[in-house]
Amino acid sequence: MLSTDNKKEKAEQSLACNERTPLSGTGLTVSCMKNDKCKLVSVLLGLCLVGILATWTVRVVSSSLRHRISPPLAHWPLVIDGKDAKGGPFVYSDSGFDKVLYDGLPFMLADSRAPDAQMLNELHAHCCEGFGMRGTNDVPLDDFAPACFQSMNCAQRRDAIEGVPEELLRVVWDSPGPSGRCPKEIHVRKSTSHEQLRRQLDLLTETYTQSLSRLPATSSGAVVAQEPLTAENPKLQALAAFLRGIAWLHPFLDGNGRFRTLLLQHEIRRLNFGPGAYMFNNNRDIFFESGAIYMAKIIEGIELAKEHWETGSNPWLDKEIVEKHLTRFQGPQCHEGGDWGSVLSQLEGM
Repeated sequence: MLSTDNKKEKAEQSLACNERTPLSGTGLTVSCMKNDKCKLVSVLLGLCLVGILATWTVRVVSSSLRHRISPPLAHWPLVIDGKDAKGGPFVYSDSGFDKVLYDGLPFMLADSRAPDAQMLNELHAHCCEGFGMRGTNDVPLDDFAPACFQSMNCAQRRDAIEGVPEELLRVVWDSPGPSGRCPKEIHVRKSTSHEQLRRQLDLLTETYTQSLSRLPATSSGAVVAQEPLTAENPKLQALAAFLRGIAWLHPFLDGNGRFRTLLLQHEIRRLNFGPGAYMFNNNRDIFFESGAIYMAKIIEGIELAKEHWETGSNPWLDKEIVEKHLTRFQGPQCHEGGDWGSVLSQLEGM
């Protein structure tokens, strides 16, 4: 049997081993069965917690810096289609679209130069540098567009290509009827080389800037135009023709829509039409509508941007605004290639 002194010594050792030991610098304590092991566990846990806190701090700082050099996300409706507004600013992230938000959009908001070859090269680098010129065998839109055009009547087909430079198109015409010739088939023309595509893009740009230079100068400094913008505005007409030409040229293997969208926003601001345009569809519609309809949609987008710029809200999340747009711009409707245009069926579930 243990003596009274031995029992007392064992009890003191037990109490000492089960004391709660503080973890240095953490405000936490840990209990253990052996003092030497307790100290080792304390050190290891402390190091682990320090590592976790350091990793968290780096992520927070990196995220903060990332957003500090990026545009305010309140402006994301400038580059995200209104039809996809429910998905938020990162709805296109799977297609590498974040570069447009964090690189292309800040470049566009800060730049005020008139378009030229250098400026367009820089814009492309900021949004779509991974996409080079399309190849000589590439025929954009031929996966669905021919069927779309077949679903349109003769007048709609003529309207869709009116004003587009003939050298950008390959059109098969029907025999002349009572109202004139009708486009039977409409295709993007194949290119002979990358150099040809660059020359055509340069020519479109020069034609646009020269047409603007012949018009009265716009005062600089103001972001929002004072007079109401109408389709009779010659600068808007020149801009619409420029962008429709780039759409049909389709110079790049991919990223043509985002490139053209940023260019649209850049020019709206440079020409003092407004802070930008919140467009319901930045991409597909332009191929299947007249220049007049395209201008009407740009004006609609500019008005929405003016109304919602300060609040940071996206008007396309309002079902009434979507209904108004789809009712106003009802046709032509093309369902080939999926519902990614301004078609009435998209109203369902919005």
